[in-house]
Amino acid sequence: MIAAVGNDGSLWFYWQAIGASGWNPQQVAPAGTISTSSSASIAQVGDSSVIAAIGNDGSLWFYWQTIGAAGWNPEQVAVPGSVIPG
Repeated sequence: MIAAVGNDGSLWFYWQAIGASGWNPQQVAPAGTISTSSSASIAQVGDSSVIAAIGNDGSLWFYWQTIGAAGWNPEQVAVPGSVIPG
């Protein structure tokens, strides 16, 4: 699993089954959402993938998805201006 911030401020999740070839991309958040001067952190927690990222307004966001499910669930953790990107 890899999480990456696009140069347009989008957030991407890439996954690949062990032993398989090719990566599967999913857009987690649209362009302009995430700070391009920061990176995203990713982990597997139980049966979910979780990503933490700094919003373009200095907020902190948590995205989660049950493995195998469709769609990502966003939750704002800290209000705008509370996190410094970088």
